[in-house]
Amino acid sequence: MKDKNTARLPASKRTRECARAPSKSRSSLDPLEVRAARVITSLVRVLVLMGFNSSFICAEVLRATESEKVRPMKRLEFDVRDMSRILTRWANDPQFISEHGRPLDLPQRGAKKSFESLVRAELPGVDPDDCLNVLLINKGVIRSKSGLLRWRERAALRVVGNGVVVEDSLRPLQGLLDTLAENMMSSAAGKGAPILEFGVSGFQIEASDVPELCHYAKKHGTLLLEQLDEWLALREDRRRRDASTGPVLRPYVGLFIASDGGA
Repeated sequence: MKDKNTARLPASKRTRECARAPSKSRSSLDPLEVRAARVITSLVRVLVLMGFNSSFICAEVLRATESEKVRPMKRLEFDVRDMSRILTRWANDPQFISEHGRPLDLPQRGAKKSFESLVRAELPGVDPDDCLNVLLINKGVIRSKSGLLRWRERAALRVVGNGVVVEDSLRPLQGLLDTLAENMMSSAAGKGAPILEFGVSGFQIEASDVPELCHYAKKHGTLLLEQLDEWLALREDRRRRDASTGPVLRPYVGLFIASDGGA
């Protein structure tokens, strides 16, 4: 991106049209479009805080969307909350748990006590095979040596094959942008950064080292996320049990690896 001091581009006719183009009524947008709109607003907010004007932002949006390299990916409209509903029912419904209270290993198909019957009971009308593919790739469910399906964990990844679980991709992106904006505004006001934000940067490694870096981050990051997931679940249960009426937050904790493309 160009330096903000040189980013005062004259608005072209198409840029002015972009700025004037009426947007859809919020009530007519589907839930994913509403979230996407919030992400775009958060991104623009960060860029404005950095000193970029609306003409530059709009011109860059047009340039990015017209790039030959940009191709929409397959959009898998599975809300991660739906996947959690399946796993939650699996772990709590007496029909699908053992006498020791553990989720049973299930066959994929069958009229009773199968993954297929579980999905049809919790999410009528949803294809059980599509749900299973998401959970297998995310490692929320694994196949045992006997071929049965085993409930494993609730931590989820974002990329599924050649598609993207859109809802679960936009939420952490918006959270990151909101954190950046809050920290920038707090810093400018001399208050310091109130939101936790840690990162590792400034190193240079060989491209051949990246797979090992990803493996290391995934291995240890998954353990951290599972521990946080358990802690958050216990806190949420306590809040519901105590019928708390105080203000609540929905935290999103994640790990990502990014590159600036070299020195």
